[in-house]
Amino acid sequence: TTGRGVITRAAKTEIARSMYSKGKAFLGAAILLSRQPQSEPTEYVFLYLLCQGIEVILKGLLLELDYDKYKPLLKPDRKNLDSLGHNLGKIATTAHSAFGIQVIRPNLARELASVTQLYDGQMLRYGHMFDLFIDPASIGRKLVLFRILAVVRLVERRRMPG
Repeated sequence: TTGRGVITRAAKTEIARSMYSKGKAFLGAAILLSRQPQSEPTEYVFLYLLCQGIEVILKGLLLELDYDKYKPLLKPDRKNLDSLGHNLGKIATTAHSAFGIQVIRPNLARELASVTQLYDGQMLRYGHMFDLFIDPASIGRKLVLFRILAVVRLVERRRMPG
């Protein structure tokens, strides 16, 4: 027989920080890709990596804040309305509330809603009719990118010793 292990507080912190670090790696990959010659495929992949980075960074921070509270909410669950799934708007709103930050400004909220729809609907990864009619370079991302970079800078600054 096997026993049921208990995750220590230190282990929960390490898991959360590992997740946050992976999110930073997705974001870094997006930034590196944005420095390459642009094409429709690279634009879609950039947007996907940006969204994946946002999702994983914010979920990692939520786990670090309160692992036991947020862990059950991370995966998509249609039966649980509080489930965060891959909905960037819901994840960002939850993070804003959890960290006591003001509401998301309207322009940023619109941009986030736009990329959330594409990301959550998996339109950035797979081929869709959408690809025939929308230039991916026209999809707003500047405010979302600047905001997540500001979050990373703030987190890194607070974690520095001294």
